[in-house]
Amino acid sequence: MTSVYQYDHCIVTYLCKGDKLNNDYLNMIRLAGYAMLQEQLPYSLNFKYTNCTDSDKLKWEISSLQKNPRIAGAIAWSWNAGIKEASSMATLNQIPLMISGPSNDEVLGPAVYASSGRLSSWILAHSYFLSQCSWKRVIILSDKTPYSKLFIEAISKHINTRINHKNEIVTPDTIQNAFYNIKYCDARIILINAECEIAHKIIYSAEDYGLTPKQGYVWISRDWCVSNITESIKNMWHYTIGFSWRGGYVPMSSSKNFTKGIEKIHGNSTVSAGITYLVDALLQLGHGFAMYRREFPENQYDLHGYETASNFSRSLSSIKIQGVAQIMNIKNYSLENPRVFIDKWQGNKHKTTAVWEIRDSTVVELWSHSNYKDKCGVILDAECVSDGKRCLTFTTGDPFTPRCNDIAVTLFTLSMLLVALALMWTRRILKRWQHNRRLELVVTIFENNQRRTSPLIDFMVDRKSIRILHEIGTGCSGRVYFAELTQGSSTYVVAAKEPRDKTSDVNDFLREAYVLARLEHSNVIKLMGVCLTNGPPIVLMEHALNLDLQRYLIERRQAVISTRQGKIVIDDIEELSDKSLTRWAAEAASAVEYLANLKFVHRDIRAANCLIDRMHSLKLADFGMAREVDEEESIYSTKRRSLVPVFWVAPEGLDKGVFTSASDVWSLGVLLLEITTLGLRPYGNWSTDKVIHHVLNGGKPPLPPDISIQTQNVLQQCWYKNPDQRITASKICEYFKNHPQAISPALLAPVPSFLDPPVHPSS
Repeated sequence: MTSVYQYDHCIVTYLCKGDKLNNDYLNMIRLAGYAMLQEQLPYSLNFKYTNCTDSDKLKWEISSLQKNPRIAGAIAWSWNAGIKEASSMATLNQIPLMISGPSNDEVLGPAVYASSGRLSSWILAHSYFLSQCSWKRVIILSDKTPYSKLFIEAISKHINTRINHKNEIVTPDTIQNAFYNIKYCDARIILINAECEIAHKIIYSAEDYGLTPKQGYVWISRDWCVSNITESIKNMWHYTIGFSWRGGYVPMSSSKNFTKGIEKIHGNSTVSAGITYLVDALLQLGHGFAMYRREFPENQYDLHGYETASNFSRSLSSIKIQGVAQIMNIKNYSLENPRVFIDKWQGNKHKTTAVWEIRDSTVVELWSHSNYKDKCGVILDAECVSDGKRCLTFTTGDPFTPRCNDIAVTLFTLSMLLVALALMWTRRILKRWQHNRRLELVVTIFENNQRRTSPLIDFMVDRKSIRILHEIGTGCSGRVYFAELTQGSSTYVVAAKEPRDKTSDVNDFLREAYVLARLEHSNVIKLMGVCLTNGPPIVLMEHALNLDLQRYLIERRQAVISTRQGKIVIDDIEELSDKSLTRWAAEAASAVEYLANLKFVHRDIRAANCLIDRMHSLKLADFGMAREVDEEESIYSTKRRSLVPVFWVAPEGLDKGVFTSASDVWSLGVLLLEITTLGLRPYGNWSTDKVIHHVLNGGKPPLPPDISIQTQNVLQQCWYKNPDQRITASKICEYFKNHPQAISPALLAPVPSFLDPPVHPSS
């Protein structure tokens, strides 16, 4: 770690290793340090280079600051791949963290601040820009970086619903294909959501493909870095919409000393976006910490102690600071009323066409450069253009590239009526044919499974109604994507699953859909649709915001331990209260009871296969191994035991490949142990062979010594070797509903024992 100034307290700035602008950033750190020194705010301004593409590196850097009592706070870029994990670590260790650049709303909170503005406010500015020109179609060219994915997710959440957007992933090798697709879609408004290197290549190549503004195309870039490229692009210009002052026009409430100093150091009139972000973050952290020291002098030697973050937040919110381009005040962990600069670029040259401000989720226009009368012309500093394909009548197909059905309305009324009737009749025949075609396709593929196939017909959807956004996971049966499903006027966020490769058995892949199509329960994941036409099969399921239960518990386990030890107090620790854990146990038991009543066995019940939705309710998922049992014997038997999850399987499943509702109860017991230990692996680090030997010889999963008597009692009744002696899922559900705080976190390591503890009678 290198220091620019040496004083009692220290501010650490994390720069990206290999960033070509790092020398400029170091000069800005010196400028901000000098300015704070003039205001009698002496700090050691340290900087450190870190790998911004590593999702874990920044987290451990922030964690290491806890050991240094001189640390006043830290600054990191919003586009650092590890910013989410680092924010959680900053909150845990009570270290103020300023995020430079438009920040993900979800990571903000006590100790974590958006010093430049929120990502949602940034998207609002883009939405306003498009609406001023009456544009409703925009194609987005995105790279594969984490920040670009975050930007797309924010657009899906916050952009005006009347604006239809299409996202296309680009790499340096696929830019040409993207250009062809732009022309094919007749897209005229293009937003580049990519890092500078790809953005430069796109802009400097577009003219060769006839995609210039003079030919009716408007280019908007998420950011634009000054480059050393000297190629002439006389016919090519584009726009940026950002929170950063880039040089030139100085708006009201700006610091003349800072703007002149920045331009003098920078050497030209074009300033990199990160410059303003970094200087403003340093000023906010420096002044905020100074106010904190004045209001809480007793804490100056214990900067990371109890309630440091909340006290610092109050101090920071109470002051207003002169920033580079505006007066800054932090409210609700974010810069209040951030300024938005609309810049028009031609290569490295730019001019500011308008300045806005975000106030209470509303865009307020402060200044404009152009004399155009219409609002679109003002912000473009050019004539407004069309956004592409428009229809006089109605459209069908993909909303972004609709099929227009324009009809020359020059016939007499009778002729128009006949044409309308003909169209209605044709559409009816087409829909009937499509319905019959889907049915025929399903029956053809699964002609020997008619009873199971028929429920899927009601879930068939057209491939054009599905929009795949990005991958969120990979399993043994396929890849899972974050996607959108459009049905009529409604759009749903879904999880889309595709086979891993073309050779996958379609029957096996769709087995989970067969099962889910027949299930409807509040604690079972919901089937949203199935697509079998024009490509590989896709199964659409309900999307759970908080992902799987195992990850959810593990991510919060350390916070619970720290809270138990009195080191920290976290507001949302209520998520893992006794009441919440017990409710999840009851919900899991309710789902297993429901399956038992319908004569299904799940065979893969564990925390990794339980999802937590937006309302923090548990949803049993992953029905790829689920089977319907014999009506009379209620048993499913298999000789294929190589893929069973050994750590969760009952003795009869390991020994003979026999699965019943009672074997699901054994697995449910192991799931309850995972909930109790907040996600610890059952059997610890035991090998698979050791677990099999242990269970087949009458053993059970080891229990932690601090497990509650109530939980221990339920688990022992789940793990009788004789399936007939095991408690039912119905009784487990009833017990936890009657004892809503029965499960408490057990944080000690499980202790293996050759003698199982006694079973206490249920109360």
